Amino acid sequence: MKRNGEHLGDLIEGVLEVSKIEAGRLFVHRDEVELRPMLEQLVNMFKLQAVSKGLEFQYDFPAYLPEYVTVDKQRFRQVLINLISNAIKFTQQGTVYFRVRYRNEVGYFMIEDTGPGIALEDRELVFKPFERVDMGESTTSGTGLGLTISRGLAELMGGDITLTSKFGEGSCFKLSLL
Repeated sequence: MKRNGEHLGDLIEGVLEVSKIEAGRLFVHRDEVELRPMLEQLVNMFKLQAVSKGLEFQYDFPAYLPEYVTVDKQRFRQVLINLISNAIKFTQQGTVYFRVRYRNEVGYFMIEDTGPGIALEDRELVFKPFERVDMGESTTSGTGLGLTISRGLAELMGGDITLTSKFGEGSCFKLSLL
């Protein structure tokens, strides 16, 4: 009962967030954020989770990153958390990679995994609300709202999320932000 109640609460919260994004009633804040410490905090948060699942977690942050970026800290963090946690959730063996590149005032945050991959016909479907695709052997649960919300938040912040994937070999979600 408790787990079902929590799931229902998450579902309602997700629906409200999607509704706010679609209605244009969600506003972004402009915070000055220390980029490297925030990224390292995410690495520390997810490395243990990946290792406990038997996965390798690798990250690559270049020596040069801007010290500060202006972004909605809460929503930026929320998007990265969703992308990384999905990679760990849907990868049964192998590696999750978190890479960052910064070029011409644009940040690129790539989360790549060696999971089951996503078939070509399902690549846009995963960004639609409540849609779940067949991931083969994976029996993970979720509401089907995380990627919808993440893409909406990325767009609100002036960016985008793209997906490349090879079915049976893994996926790469790339968040780009100006």
